[in-house]
Amino acid sequence: MLIETIRVVDGHFVDVERHLRRMKESSAEVYGHPVCLPDLSSSVIPAEMRRGIVKCRIEYGHGVSDISFTSYVPRDIRTLKLVDSPPGCDYHLKYADRGWIGELAAMRGDCDDILIIKDGLPTDTSYTNIMLQAGETFHTPDSCLLPGTMRARLIECGMAKIRHIALSDLFSSDSPYTHIRLINAMMPLEEAPSVPISSLK
Repeated sequence: MLIETIRVVDGHFVDVERHLRRMKESSAEVYGHPVCLPDLSSSVIPAEMRRGIVKCRIEYGHGVSDISFTSYVPRDIRTLKLVDSPPGCDYHLKYADRGWIGELAAMRGDCDDILIIKDGLPTDTSYTNIMLQAGETFHTPDSCLLPGTMRARLIECGMAKIRHIALSDLFSSDSPYTHIRLINAMMPLEEAPSVPISSLK
């Protein structure tokens, strides 16, 4: 089973075509054919969910099994625990089953979330892609687990560039990076939590 999460602002879906395209591509890869896409016009949004920022969650496999809407409350993330990914773990598609990611997140201790390290490379947190900030410049690792829609949008518009970044690059004495910004479909760059590199544990 796969999921798609879409930001809704004041009754309007954000970047909906990119999300629908990912649904088609993901379902074709997993099931051999693209899913029949749901109607995502504003009319499907419940009246009580047409103000403010809302999360639309779509669960689908061979077909769409559920569409839900919930008010969105961002998490307050200030510290990240570095956690190694188990060998062979894969999350290049947005699977509903996040069991192994949940197990890693449980290892965060007194930190707010985790930064997953795979083969010595920083990837993602438990629920976001990352942007490494150097002044007004943003780089995103080529080692991400799931190439998210917001990440793709920032790259396409020139606000971020893909770089090969090792974990050691973050802590070297000449590292240009000062903060990690956490982005996903619900959190554009301007609203993304900003975690100082010094707050990585």
